Amino acid sequence: MIGLVDRERVDEELYDDFETAKAREKRLAKEARYQEIQAKNASGGKKVKEPSAPKGVKGRGEASFYRVTCKDNGKGMPHDDIPNMFGRVLSGTKYGLKQTRGKFGLGAKMALIWSKMSTGLPIEILSSMESQNYTSFCRLDIDIHRNIPHIHLHEKRDNKERWHGAEIQACHRGKLDNLPRM
Repeated sequence: MIGLVDRERVDEELYDDFETAKAREKRLAKEARYQEIQAKNASGGKKVKEPSAPKGVKGRGEASFYRVTCKDNGKGMPHDDIPNMFGRVLSGTKYGLKQTRGKFGLGAKMALIWSKMSTGLPIEILSSMESQNYTSFCRLDIDIHRNIPHIHLHEKRDNKERWHGAEIQACHRGKLDNLPRM
């Protein structure tokens, strides 16, 4: 990814299900070598330099990953429909000069696509309807080229609290350059 540099991972559980043991071992070895070189340069009196951004990329700031959660206590979604509701971007020709609220439903899909583009991580959806004694859990992302959902996990879980509604979690890449320093 353009402009992405090595950073210390704060929330390791973000990557638990998506990194194989071999890939994790390789990443940890690379991070250890990098820290060893940094320590060696610092102890030798050399100036330690942060990796620079590629040419043409200006003012990107320090990048971090954020997990954003949106939860409601509404009607919920049917278990079997969740992958198609989030994993397909539908289009139509009924769009005119007037747009009223709730007609297109692209907000969560755009969050999914942005998560896929910025981090490569899937989103997680938890939903339950009032009449159900289970919650539906789905972890998916979208195959952008074929416009179909790529389902990592889709299962039913116990709903002892009789909760109903929907909860969506997505991880996004962001900048820290506008935050106040402490």
